[in-house]
Amino acid sequence: MTTVLPEPLPWQLGEGLVLSNPGTIVPWGTPFTDLKDYGSPHVTEREDSIRLTWLNQTCLGGISCEVSALRILGVPNPRAYKIYLAEFHTASLKIDLGANAEPADVDRRLRGLYDHLAIALGPATFSYPDYSLGLPAIIWELPQMTIGLSPQTKKLAVFVEHEPAGYTELRAEAAAIRAAAGEGARVDFVAWPGWRNRSRELIE
Repeated sequence: MTTVLPEPLPWQLGEGLVLSNPGTIVPWGTPFTDLKDYGSPHVTEREDSIRLTWLNQTCLGGISCEVSALRILGVPNPRAYKIYLAEFHTASLKIDLGANAEPADVDRRLRGLYDHLAIALGPATFSYPDYSLGLPAIIWELPQMTIGLSPQTKKLAVFVEHEPAGYTELRAEAAAIRAAAGEGARVDFVAWPGWRNRSRELIE
């Protein structure tokens, strides 16, 4: 179920993604060819993709991160069609925890970052248990927006995905694929380590 938030969305998310350096907002729907005009991103062009990376940013109310925007060139895969579009609708934030980060550090920082996001976004919509290092991937489904938080080795990742207008056929295909696949391993709460034991205790 989509989380209902008062308007406007926090951190100007209804408009785009705010970059602290150079202190500007990158509007959703900006043509990929124009993204280089926002700050001084590093641009990586390959035969099948274009990636722009903004280093040393602070986003989403104080998260220190590296921001990237990716476009895959070619026929869109409906499951992830937004990263094939010629406009900016998806951003990835990488939070580096350092070369010496241990799994316990990842756990602690994931919980802290979840708390930070939940203050503004409310409780998560669902999570995928045991995504990495025994920790969950956490998802908020918001009006016209999906935000995800996941653990990785020595880092955390946040994705921000804006739902564009139009693209009716691709959206319908994506919805059909999701319906056919079912909910899989997702659960409608944040599955922190030990959640299975707690669930059994509640049943008993």
